[in-house]
Amino acid sequence: LLFAGDPCPYGREGCNPNQRPRQWATRLYYLAHSPFELTWALDSNIVCCDPRAAARFLRTAEQSRLWGFDIATANQAQGELYPHNWNLMVRWSRATSNLMRDWLLLQFRRGLASDDQGTLFAAMQRQRASGGLRVGQVPTPFAAAFYSPKQGSFFPRITRPLTARAVVLHVGSGNGPASQQWCRAFNTDAGTRR
Repeated sequence: LLFAGDPCPYGREGCNPNQRPRQWATRLYYLAHSPFELTWALDSNIVCCDPRAAARFLRTAEQSRLWGFDIATANQAQGELYPHNWNLMVRWSRATSNLMRDWLLLQFRRGLASDDQGTLFAAMQRQRASGGLRVGQVPTPFAAAFYSPKQGSFFPRITRPLTARAVVLHVGSGNGPASQQWCRAFNTDAGTRR
């Protein structure tokens, strides 16, 4: 890591003090240096339930130039978009270059180990207000994740409504046989609102 982190970046609840120190400034730094016109940045603990569907989604995003958006993120709210940074799609433009610079500087100011979702939200609002940044949401089947509905509390954890099969999941540990279990759990009643 380029920068030291914090083993409990979200406070005591849900914290395992023996885990590696976490911080997101390094990821942000590398994301800002992606050489690709379109970058789909996913956390390392994602599970892909259908690689072909994920590849088609990425190909469509490339062909449509991210459907006219500069950035699309997973959403960790039921209402207005609030970024969930485990799943980001960025199409390089002057607007996203300005966003990345603003986001990195805000992260430096707020603390390298502080939550990077708040700093991305602030940078997105600033860049939208200054004109030009177009923000989209990654569709829930390609961004299925748990989030905390209560401000300041990690638990309970819920997901956004799924009305189609989940393709990309953000789960704590989904390697090997556990990934198949997660996919089955998310997709058992696919197509029914839950």
